[in-house]
Amino acid sequence: MAFRARWSDLRWIRSVCPLVAALLFAASCANWSQEPARDGPFELELADGTWPAERISLSVPLRHEDPEGPKILIRLVRVFGKQGKLAPFFFLAGGPGGSGTGKILRKNARLTPLEMAILDHADIVFIDQRGTGAAIPRLICKDDAQIPLVPAPDRGLMLAIGSRLAKGCKRLWHERGIDLQAFNTAESAQDLEAVRLALRLPRISLLGASYGSHLAFAYLRRFGTIVDFGVFSGIQGPDHMYKLPQQIDALLETIDRRAPLADGRSVAQLARQVLERLESAPVRVRIDGDTEIELGPYDFQRFLGRATRRYDVHRHLPLAIAEMADGDFTELARRRLRTRTPDKRSLDAMHSAMKCASGSSQTRLQAIAAEAPHAIAGYTSNFPFPGTCHAWGVEPLSDGFRAPFHSEVPMLLFSGIFDARTPASNGQEMLQWFPKAHHAIVSKLGHAECYFQVCLDLVKELLTKGRVDRPRVIKISPTQEEIDRTFRRRRTAR
Repeated sequence: MAFRARWSDLRWIRSVCPLVAALLFAASCANWSQEPARDGPFELELADGTWPAERISLSVPLRHEDPEGPKILIRLVRVFGKQGKLAPFFFLAGGPGGSGTGKILRKNARLTPLEMAILDHADIVFIDQRGTGAAIPRLICKDDAQIPLVPAPDRGLMLAIGSRLAKGCKRLWHERGIDLQAFNTAESAQDLEAVRLALRLPRISLLGASYGSHLAFAYLRRFGTIVDFGVFSGIQGPDHMYKLPQQIDALLETIDRRAPLADGRSVAQLARQVLERLESAPVRVRIDGDTEIELGPYDFQRFLGRATRRYDVHRHLPLAIAEMADGDFTELARRRLRTRTPDKRSLDAMHSAMKCASGSSQTRLQAIAAEAPHAIAGYTSNFPFPGTCHAWGVEPLSDGFRAPFHSEVPMLLFSGIFDARTPASNGQEMLQWFPKAHHAIVSKLGHAECYFQVCLDLVKELLTKGRVDRPRVIKISPTQEEIDRTFRRRRTAR
């Protein structure tokens, strides 16, 4: 009899010992059925309502070119929409490494306004991509590196530490029979097709943000003829995995023009002053009386990169930089203390493998090398990639993975004007590939989905008409009242 796992069957194993779970899973995978294992319907209780849903597990080949070889397990939750007249949307989490099911199964979870708008017309299938969330194996390793509080580490030291950790994590998973090279976006796109076939869906639509759009484009390249719609935010095209260093400089200049400091000082100039101060002499900060940490230029540059993940970066970052320019490095010290404390860190091999495999074209790598010496973030924009990829043993996919392609799928692309991670220029580039796409550029928004009503109205128009009767580039400027209301809801949801 084929072994078929239910979530409850493996939950206690995963909680007691991930190694035991991985070994039992590897031993049984060869006999798994390709039919999905269904836990049956249940009521998904969220902070803002209850929805009918279904949990499903599915085994897929580790490498799809070898369908009889080793298998891995992916998990999904299908939330049933109010009407379900349209093809279901596959939700693709960002990261890479985000959990699709985790965002709706965690305590006090909420559906986003965008998800609510889609559920008026279709089901949404929340998927844990290979190596993420409740999928097995979950490629997490312990990060026990001892990073000194004093002196401040530099990029070279952190790269050496990252490479050592990567080698150890790779060895751990190799001993468990897992080839990290198989954890790439091309294989993950084929997982989505396996899900579609297992659920017997003739057609699907795609919903994703940031890396989720990157995965969606890989699926569209190969299976686009069976996709009805695409709704994507924070556009990351096939050759956008590695960021251009001067994207952060452009963000600071945009903040100066559109959301300046009240005292009139230039955020871009203040950031340069902070970096120059730390380059000339590290700063020591005492936290909570006893803990002293030394901060250098690497700490500030990493802080800039992480700050761009916020949806309200234009509100938070200028004030933080101004405080440092005025000599107060407390916030930076608290943030960097967490990154130097072993019990606050873990290592996600899936995240690293996916990034290394997607890589960048030679043209983009040359642009990165040309910009880095002059950019405020220097060589840290993509740190530690591609520097640790050799240690992970993951080679980039072929150039064809990153090459332009054509798709006739009607889609909406949303970009925030303050997004330095996936800037609006990414979306503009993708318009050339997708003749039925519309690109909405949203003011007062960073790296995030657009929940403003005008964005939701665009989605409704797409789903009800099958098209958007607007210019291909749409400028969205929400009112201050709507901005404040949306940001309050985000803080509540967090």
